[in-house]
Amino acid sequence: MTTDLTKPLPSPVKGDPPPPRIVQALRAFEEAVGGRDALVAELAPAALTAEESLVLQLLADPENDSWPLHEVLGHANVSLARFLKLFRDARGARAYLDALDRVWSALPEVAEDVMKRALPREVFCKPCAGTGFQEIKKGKKKDKVGCSRCDGAGKVPVEPTLDYQKLALTLGGLPKTTPMVHIDQSTKQQTTFVGSDTMRDFVAAVTRIKRTPQAAIDTEATLIEEGEGTENGK
Repeated sequence: MTTDLTKPLPSPVKGDPPPPRIVQALRAFEEAVGGRDALVAELAPAALTAEESLVLQLLADPENDSWPLHEVLGHANVSLARFLKLFRDARGARAYLDALDRVWSALPEVAEDVMKRALPREVFCKPCAGTGFQEIKKGKKKDKVGCSRCDGAGKVPVEPTLDYQKLALTLGGLPKTTPMVHIDQSTKQQTTFVGSDTMRDFVAAVTRIKRTPQAAIDTEATLIEEGEGTENGK
């Protein structure tokens, strides 16, 4: 006989207990997750319906510790399949919160690292390992000479990449998604840039301006906020 796991388990005061295999499976499941206290801890943060909340209340009540899990589910009119899905979703939600907590706790260090990489900086010279000197073999002898890469400074300058600068601006709440208008006076064409990545649009606009013939951009290509031209009577 096949048991429909989607149907609520019978209440111990209204019907016969489920098949022995179901009872054994629930007992093994409860032991595998660490016992009733661990089960309650997993379910507590979850968004529960009225019936599922009753399951949690019954499990959390020490007076019901002698009740097998199938009896608790039967009292709450909750099926085995529904309970297992609830447990899976609750454990997933808890893992998600744990992951967010780890991310948030590391944000200050991440932000600091991003800001350092978004600015010009100096790093140790690899060829001389930061000593400023390199060893050159001359026969059996080794002579120390000033490092040609860092000129004996032991450090070399590093320019930041645009990606790190954009990331730093994003962490700081910039750039804003304010609509921007690019006016090309040579063709009298106007292009409005609106989107979630205004920095990308800005870079594209600047690149387009740079590609315009020099005679046309000396006084003609501009980048202004929408509405500014109307206020100035242009």
